[in-house]
Amino acid sequence: MIKYTKEFLANAKKQGIEDVIISKFPNCVDVMEPTFVQYMSDELFEIRFPVLEWYLNPFNAMQGGFISAAFDNAYGLLNKMATRKEAVSLDLNTNYHKPIYKNDTLTVKVYMKHKGNTIVNMYAEAFNNDSQLIATSDSKMMIMK
Repeated sequence: MIKYTKEFLANAKKQGIEDVIISKFPNCVDVMEPTFVQYMSDELFEIRFPVLEWYLNPFNAMQGGFISAAFDNAYGLLNKMATRKEAVSLDLNTNYHKPIYKNDTLTVKVYMKHKGNTIVNMYAEAFNNDSQLIATSDSKMMIMK
């Protein structure tokens, strides 16, 4: 289930993206139980994901594929809010810097590098509750026409 901070909802109304956030999101977003935190028009999207037990690898850290999935979901959502169109990932690169463990929260901040007519370039950083850098990523998406 997707959650929203009060600040996010107030800002969404000001920026005219209410229709985007009330639309049905793909199951891959819902299943990660995100909280939408912040959106700055065409610039930044911040989203939090709880580190759930079923994300854990044998070392009790969030498995890298789930961290990449969090990035991928955040990229898709920023694109949707910025362009009002669906897009597909052309690539997704992730660098892991530090593990994140159960009961922590992965905060992903996605930044729009360039928004063209067809291709969108973005990069992102993920942090734990102590504001330690967990992973970084970049991605290109193709806007569907």
